[in-house]
Amino acid sequence: MGRFRAVSVRQRTLTGEGRRVFLQTVEPSRPWASLLFLHAALLHSAYYLPFAQTLASCGIRVWLPDLAGHGRAPGGRGQTGTWQGHLQDASMVWRRLEMQRRAGLLAVGGEGYGALLAYRAAHEDRLDADALVMLAPSVSLTHKMPNWAEKLVDVMGLRWPALVLPSKPPVKWLTKDGGLQTRILHDPLCPRRVPLSLLHAVLEAERNLPAPRPDLPMLSLLSAGDALADSRAAERLLGHGPMSSVDWVPHPGHSLATERPDLVRALIPEWLKRQTACRHGA
Repeated sequence: MGRFRAVSVRQRTLTGEGRRVFLQTVEPSRPWASLLFLHAALLHSAYYLPFAQTLASCGIRVWLPDLAGHGRAPGGRGQTGTWQGHLQDASMVWRRLEMQRRAGLLAVGGEGYGALLAYRAAHEDRLDADALVMLAPSVSLTHKMPNWAEKLVDVMGLRWPALVLPSKPPVKWLTKDGGLQTRILHDPLCPRRVPLSLLHAVLEAERNLPAPRPDLPMLSLLSAGDALADSRAAERLLGHGPMSSVDWVPHPGHSLATERPDLVRALIPEWLKRQTACRHGA
């Protein structure tokens, strides 16, 4: 595949519908596809710039929003409200992307919690995507909570959204890269502690997931060593759709995009190219 020079990285703030979303876009010189990519919980768009630049070098325009409570978005760090609020953020950005659409494929995707949100958005008629790309989708957490604990998080997370867990964020589950762990823990745009509202949003978004759409091409990249998201549960849900592709990536951790964008580059552009060919009857 030929390479495309990434000509710009642009930052702006989108407003509308009572929402305010900080957005970074990476534009190649001749884009043949566009991807709205939603970040994982505890992270924000800046961590995905190398990933986006890697895809842009292959001709894919990437939009990276900061969801509410993350990065440069409004609200306390990690204080998210509900996952439906995050879908409203994604939907607003998506409509802007559609208005600026160029010829080519229009896809949505994400990593971890962001992949879970992308799946819900594409299955609940919020986003009319041509394809869905998911990295380590958090359809179920590896470390399960007892039912009583989940119910307690549900109540307390909604009633006291600023209430936080006493321990530091579990960055060792998020990434095996020691330098990246240190960066996250010292990043003022990342939460110092995990708010119950964020944990509630993740747990609630996992519940009652619909079956894969039979008409939507989906790519899921999973890691057998994922300590945060249950990869086997993701395979059971996503691996049986008529247009689903599941690839196991030789990677020890959860954050595929931030640690190994080179591995991702070997899979995502080629898969999107095949979807483009199928849409044109090739």
